[in-house]
This record gives sequence, C-alpha cells and structure tokens, in this order.
Amino acid sequence: MTFLPWHEKPTKVEWSLFVTTQALDIWSTRKGLRYYPCVKESNPFLPKNPTTKDMLELKLLTLGWLWPTRDYLKKYDLVPVNTITGIAVINNLMVYERAKKKC
Repeated sequence: MTFLPWHEKPTKVEWSLFVTTQALDIWSTRKGLRYYPCVKESNPFLPKNPTTKDMLELKLLTLGWLWPTRDYLKKYDLVPVNTITGIAVINNLMVYERAKKKC
C-alpha cells in the first residue's frame, strides 16, 4: 500500500457501486420504455426501444474489459464510469417523470 490514494486498487464499495449503477441504468431505461410510448432510447448504439438483452450486450461490449483487468485498475479508474452512469440514471428518472405528465 502506498500513501497515494490513486495507487490503491478499487475497493468492494467501488465495485459494488459500479455494478449497482449499471443495473440501475438498465432498470431505469426499461421503466421508461415499458410504460410510456413517447420515451425512446437516445444511445445511438441501441435501437429506439432496446430489450434488456440489447442493453446488457452493449454494457458487456463497452465495459466488460474492466473485470479481466481488475488487478491493474486503480481506485479512481472506476470514478468516471460510475459518475457518468449515475448521471445517466438520474436523467432516465427525470425522463420518466416528464413522460408521466406528457404521454
């Protein structure tokens, strides 16, 4: 262990946050798509109404490399991924709330 925190490996908390935000992203996307026809997926790499399988496949394709390289990752390598995904979840929930009033 070093005294520089950015040289430490990700903890179980960081990995738990990673898995949780990814699951919440899929859940919140499906929630909006399922209940409101005016809600469409905005990710250009997915269809406008993706299935859970579509979203899982994209996540595995784009983020799957993190797990095999976990021994080389540093504590703060997961911060951008968790932050961006957290923002996406908040956006999904805001879209859902707007769709309740609009659709």
